[in-house]
Amino acid sequence: MFIIPFLILVMALTDIAGCQLAGLHFTGFTKPFLTCLALSPIALFYTFLRPSKIIVESILYVQAWVLFSVFGAIQSYLVCTLGWPAIDNTLITLDRLAGFDWQAFFGFVRSHSILYNLLALFYSTLLIQIIINILIFSFSGDKKRNKGMLLSSIIAIFITSFIVLIFPSLGPFYSFGYYSSGVPGSHYVYTILALRDGVAPHALSLDHMEGVYSFPSYHVVLAIIFTYYNHNLRSFYPFAAVNCIMAISTIPIGGHYLMDILGGALVACIAIPLAHKLT
Repeated sequence: MFIIPFLILVMALTDIAGCQLAGLHFTGFTKPFLTCLALSPIALFYTFLRPSKIIVESILYVQAWVLFSVFGAIQSYLVCTLGWPAIDNTLITLDRLAGFDWQAFFGFVRSHSILYNLLALFYSTLLIQIIINILIFSFSGDKKRNKGMLLSSIIAIFITSFIVLIFPSLGPFYSFGYYSSGVPGSHYVYTILALRDGVAPHALSLDHMEGVYSFPSYHVVLAIIFTYYNHNLRSFYPFAAVNCIMAISTIPIGGHYLMDILGGALVACIAIPLAHKLT
């Protein structure tokens, strides 16, 4: 498991350096770090006093996911500060060439409140999926699943961040003007614009972080990773169904182009084999 703490450390160090260069300061570390600290005595208890590999593995991976989520979120904000030319016009063109009309699809979903709320529910399942997966994989006795899921996710965030660095996108909420109308979920556009223009608040809180990556969609990356690592388990089909819906939900709820979905799928297909080579 050495590779995982090493990569998280690399992410933390690059975050520190990046914040210094960008002039950003993050607060809100207390809650995630206290969570990790509070879990440590429990892990020690079940390591030495009442040995339980299942509980210890679950705790260690929860701690690792908490740290990864913190440093990954900071990384996503830092990448957006460079302000390179956005590729939204290209993504819109590619969507149309694929026969996909984003505005028509978004309008259809928004006009059906039950459908919209259902997709919003599935879109918000990332955290619960992580916890359930950790427990399933720990109880399965296959240590490679938890390691592979987290390692794939870490590799994927590095790949995604590099793509966002070179080919930034502001997303369809910006391109079609929905953010100025106060559409739910579109407020992140203001955050991206402020980061790109260098006018973002110097103090940002981890308690109020937003997803700022459009192309490729990291939600889709995780949807594929979560589903893949459930292969050959009874949980595979439920996770496949949930994550198919979550992938679709990223378009109207998360403000993603169709190309963002395809890009996220490509990143996952690269990250998973790389993780296998490192495990």
